[in-house]
Order: sequence, then structure tokens, then C-alpha cells
Amino acid sequence: MKKVGLLSLVVIAFSQMTMAQVFTSGFESWSGPNSPDGWIGNVVSPTATNVPAASITQSSDAQEGLLSCRLQNTNSAHQRFTTSAIDMTQGTVYSITFWAKGSGQIRTGIVTIDSGGSAQYPDPSGPGAYNPYITLTSTWTQYTQTFAAQNTSLGEFIFSIRNTVAPDHILIDNVVITDGAVPPPPAGYVSIYDIQYTTNMSGDSPYVGQSVETSGIVTAVYGSGYFIQNGVGPWTGIHVFNNTNMPAVGDSISIAGGVVEFFNLTQISNVTTFTNHSSGNALPEAVQITTAQSKTEPYEGVLVEVMNAECTDVNSGFGMWKINSGADSSKVHSLIYAYTPTLGASYNITGVINFAFSEFRVCPRNIDDIEVLNANINEVSIYDIQFSSAADGISPLVGQTVITSGIVTAIWPSQGFFIQDGTGAWNGIFVFNTTINPSLGDEIQLTGNVVEFFGLTQISSVSSSTIISSGNELPAAAVISTQAANSEQYESVLVRVENATCTNTNAGFGMFRLNTGNGDMLVDDDIYAFTPTLGNGYNAQGVMWFSFGEYKMLPRFASDIETVGFASLEGDELNRVVLYPNPADETLHVLNFEGQIVVLDVQGRVVATSEISSTQNQISVSNLTSGVYFAVINEQTVRFVKK
Repeated sequence: MKKVGLLSLVVIAFSQMTMAQVFTSGFESWSGPNSPDGWIGNVVSPTATNVPAASITQSSDAQEGLLSCRLQNTNSAHQRFTTSAIDMTQGTVYSITFWAKGSGQIRTGIVTIDSGGSAQYPDPSGPGAYNPYITLTSTWTQYTQTFAAQNTSLGEFIFSIRNTVAPDHILIDNVVITDGAVPPPPAGYVSIYDIQYTTNMSGDSPYVGQSVETSGIVTAVYGSGYFIQNGVGPWTGIHVFNNTNMPAVGDSISIAGGVVEFFNLTQISNVTTFTNHSSGNALPEAVQITTAQSKTEPYEGVLVEVMNAECTDVNSGFGMWKINSGADSSKVHSLIYAYTPTLGASYNITGVINFAFSEFRVCPRNIDDIEVLNANINEVSIYDIQFSSAADGISPLVGQTVITSGIVTAIWPSQGFFIQDGTGAWNGIFVFNTTINPSLGDEIQLTGNVVEFFGLTQISSVSSSTIISSGNELPAAAVISTQAANSEQYESVLVRVENATCTNTNAGFGMFRLNTGNGDMLVDDDIYAFTPTLGNGYNAQGVMWFSFGEYKMLPRFASDIETVGFASLEGDELNRVVLYPNPADETLHVLNFEGQIVVLDVQGRVVATSEISSTQNQISVSNLTSGVYFAVINEQTVRFVKK
């Protein structure tokens, strides 16, 4: 850091002012669009300020607070911008400290009234000469210049400007004038720029291992620390590892601590002093960069905006996703805020750059940091979402944001609802959302993400929904076997099984089993609970659900389960079919019946089948282990079950 003496430039970032202040301005108050309060004095000389009024404007790019002052003079001949009149004492040294950025040159001076009553401007060759010009950069930097009053009279302090270039021209903010020379910065004080700037290939700070004092505006906060920034652009931001003194975004703070390279992330840790000067300050403007630039050392810790970046990977692991603005890809991390992106969509993403596990990541802070440019949202049918030829049944649209619609067929109050846009296989889907609250029969259109939740295809992160109509007839339940219910194609579809026998009343977690003769199906109580009777026959309908590696029917209400079979048999009909001997060791004989018999174990698994006729009325059971079994005897309209 360069330091020079009296009547020349001193660059500092924070100091304890011990002299009397004679003038301060943060440019927060303006009496008109071109009139900052406390400026454009006309007592010493009506023309002391000769920057045209139109070239004095407000800017929201402030070093601190909400506003700064933009000064414009594209000519090489200088123009003056002065304070209001202030009483001055001859020979007194005044210090003017200010923040500035932009493209142009600026210097300071003083104008007083001489003994003849005329304005006395700085003499290029005398003791009241202007200070040297400062050539500004795009980063907010604090400067101090000093000069001595030539007379005891009213005077005005001058900013002399020239060679400004759009768009910023010259921005100045937070001007403090004192009646004495500026004391040296506190021992150990270093600007964030000086801490971060390095030509070392490793990216290590030149201050690593040293204790420093620094200051800045808080740009982001998370559980283990925060980021502060002093200026705009490369090398102006840094991470502070400190969860003891937790400031808020917009706080202006100064800290003392050690400069550490934490796995190559330059940061301040072991904070020993912490001072919060003010809150609610405007943040440094996010510098616009590409994804390639976001992976470079100068932007570590800096608030940036990555422009027009396409999502190329929705899940790069550990809460990250990939973006690419054309030259190279980089990663977005959920360190502070988690967002579910859309594959192929384009975004402007604002956030701080963090470095961890040998890679740079953009860390957005909230939903406002993510601007969707091209959502790449397609309107698709539920069938298109669900139909899959993949062995694992994963949707071909997983990770994409889609628009789809259907009739609400079931509501699970604590989880969401099911919609369907046709009858049969692949036509139903679950919507994970508890805020929309539709009714059965509503036709709803919604926008959301296609997600595979432990093997269940669903719509989540619903961003918009519209009830198109209400009171619609529900799609007819697809009549299937209990065996078919255990397949991907009927996931979330409204189905019905008929003449199914209860083979297990307690399959765990509120479930029971039904079987139509070719394989078991689980029935769960997540929406409606029903207590079955072992061996009874039922017609049951509901939506199919998948969890813990199993398909389950979810009946919705009492009318979804109807008892059949035994209810239609009375008296001697119940005992017409005879099985003997019972228990049986080798062979089971069947009397008074012709047709198919299916033998199930207590888990509902088929262990034997046989076609019974007048010439063949036996079933071999010699290969079965000892236990209880059920013989399911299918006739035209009813089903007999014998234990």
C-alpha cells in the first residue's frame, strides 16, 4: 500500500478521527435532482462551482447508505464542485477524506476570500496549490488529501474533476473534512483489496499468518460466518469465519483478526475486535461476470452476478448444480440458499463466490438472487411424464420443470394430492404440495418440477397452479388384478380390484393384503383406514402409491371397499364345497366343485393351483411345510375361501 506525506495522496480504508470535524456529507439529502444539501456554495464566489447542474446527479451506487454523487466532465480542462461556505483560519491544515470510484481524475483544493474581498483560488505555484490528481478505478476506495487555508475568512472546499468517462464518470461519497492532519491508520490496518490481491499462483494472501484490521459492508450471512466487501469488482470481498458476532446484510463493520488460508480460501478468522458502525446500508453493486470468471481468484468473496447462464446439470452433488454462460461451466451451491433449477433453463444468478473442496462456487443468498430468463418449460401430459421404458421406472422428464394438468382423484391432506388425465396405465401422478388444497373432481393445471422421490415419480416445487373447473366426473378406476397392481404403470393411477381375498389382516404399519388369485397386493391406511376380516372377499379401489420399495393401494373413503364373496352365501351354500382331510399331509380332496382352486400361504403367496373336475379332484400338498393355508375356490360370481 502506497503512503505519501502532507499535501499529497494517502489511501486509507478506516481511521479513528480525533480532530474536529468541520464538514460531513453522505449525499443522502438533496433539495433538488441536481442539488445535494451542503454543496454548491455561492458565498465565497457565485461561480466557485462551475460543473453544470445537469452534470451533478444522484447515483444509487453508494459506498455506504443509499445515494452517492455522480460528477461529469469529459473535458481535459478541469471543473469545480464545492462545498457550502465554512469559516476557515489562515494556516490551519485541513484534511478531506472521501470515497470515490469511476473513470476520470479528481483532486481537491480550497477557495477563500482575500483581504480585498475577492475569491482566492488555488495558486498552481504557491502554497495553496491543488493537490495531485487521483486517477480513479472501478472500485470504491477511500482517499485523503490535505491543504492549508490561505486566509482567515469564509472558504469552500473544492473537488476538481476532468476526463470523466461514462457510465459512472466520477462517483464520490462519505466526505469528511477535519481541521487537522489525518493521523496514521491504526496499526495493522489493511484494506480488503490489499489482503486479497496477490500475484502468487497459489492465490494465497500476502498477509497470510498476520493480524490485521479491516472494514466493509456485509454482503452475505450464513451459519458459520459472513462475507464483507469494500468496493466493487475483483479483490474487494472476503470471507469472515466468525459465528460469535453475527451482523446482518447491509451492516458496515470493522474487525480485527488473523488472515488465514483455509484450504486455499482466504479468510479472516479468530476475530478479536468487532465494531458495527451502522445498519441498512446499500450493498456494493454486484459485478457482472461469466461462469469462467467465477472460477478465478480475483472474485473470491466478491458479490457477483453471473449473466445468462444455462443450467447444464441439476444435481452435481452436495446441494450443487452446474451453470454455463458459454465459455466454461461453474457450480451454484446451497451454502446460504437452496434452489431447485430446471435443466436447460437460463438464469442471471447473483451471489458471493466461495471456495471449498478445490473449486469456486456461486452462492446465492435468497430467491431474489435467481432471475429466470428462459424457464424452458414444456406443457406435457401426465402420460408423457410417467411412461418409462427404463428398468428403474424413472421418468424421462426427471429434473425438468413442466406444465401439466388433470382431474384430482385423491387428496392426502398431510402430503398432497393425485391427478389423472385419462383412464388406465401411466395416466396418474402425485403432486407433493399442501398449500393448493384442491377438491376431488377439480381439473387443475400446474407448473412444477418432475422429481423421483425414492422411486416415486411426482411433481414438486409447484410454482403456479390454476383450477380450470370443478365438479368433474373422476376418471373410471382401471380394473386390474392384485398382481398387476405391483407394477410401475399403475403408480398414482386410480385402480380397482374385484373379488380379492384378504390373506393377511396385519401386514405391518396399518396395512393388509388382498389377492385375486395370482399374487398379493398391499392396502395401506395413509388416507383411509379399514379393518378387514381374514379370508373375506373384497372389491377395493384407490390410488396406487410407492414407498419403501413396495406398491400399495390407498383407498380414499369407506365406499372404496366393498365386502363380497361370503356375504352372498348363506346356510348350506357355505358348506357345499368339502375339503378333506383337514389337516392334510399328502393329498387334499375336493368334493362338489368343478373349476380352479388356488392355495395361498398366510402371506398371500400362491403355493399351488389345480383345475378340479369330476375325474381330477385332488391337490398334492406333500411339498408344503406345516402351517395354515387358504384354498381359494373361484366360481362364476362368488369366491369361496376355506382354511
